[in-house]
Amino acid sequence: MSRELSHQELADILRVAVRVGVMMLQSGAASFRADQTICRVALAMGVEHVDAYVTPTVIVATVFSGREHRTQIAKPSGLGVNMDRIAALEHLSRNMPTPALPNEMMRCLDEIEHQPPQYPRPLVVLSVALACGAFAAIIGGGTIEMLAAAVGAGAAQTVRFRLIAARVNPIPVTVVCAAVATAISLILVRAMNAPLPRLGVIASVLLLVPGVPFITAILDMIRFDLVSGLSRGLHAGLLLISIGVGMLLVLALTGFNIL
Repeated sequence: MSRELSHQELADILRVAVRVGVMMLQSGAASFRADQTICRVALAMGVEHVDAYVTPTVIVATVFSGREHRTQIAKPSGLGVNMDRIAALEHLSRNMPTPALPNEMMRCLDEIEHQPPQYPRPLVVLSVALACGAFAAIIGGGTIEMLAAAVGAGAAQTVRFRLIAARVNPIPVTVVCAAVATAISLILVRAMNAPLPRLGVIASVLLLVPGVPFITAILDMIRFDLVSGLSRGLHAGLLLISIGVGMLLVLALTGFNIL
């Protein structure tokens, strides 16, 4: 039977486990996945039992050892998408060092948090541009529409990187990027007399569609985590509305109709 942990030991273990959960949420993981990872880490570090309540905006976790227990509340500062970080955290939680000491775990988390992006920004911009150009072709556009969508999407992704680095709220980021993509693609389809200009404009904002928030919302709802599922779904819906607002600002000024 394992020994009873002290108050300070429980606090140190809980600090590690909650930090893992916060990093999971900030990287786009579903709430149930963050919950599972918190429990896995805390149990591997020697606690007897873990209770965790995880939503996209708050984590409340309690760890128990004998008659002792500690509780911590944490609020993730913004939600994004970083699948590479989620994979690294999952791998760490399933392959923890032995013994799993709090200081060693914090060092591992520091390394994960500060590791550079898997792909350089120019490659991401190029990939986004090619994807949006390909989408223009899928929905029936020609070479001009593909080129316009690709250039508009690439410019929008570049602006998006800069605004995210400046810690701007995701809603205005989406509005601005949608306006940038729409304006540039519209200029190009008009300048080159594209036969189906609306397809180039529509495809240029594909990069802004909140696919990951919608998927994680569905996953949370399936597991009957209604608070997390509804809040994520509402957040994704607001991002979709923001795309529409950004496009409408440009369309209203130019008089262009995509319907």
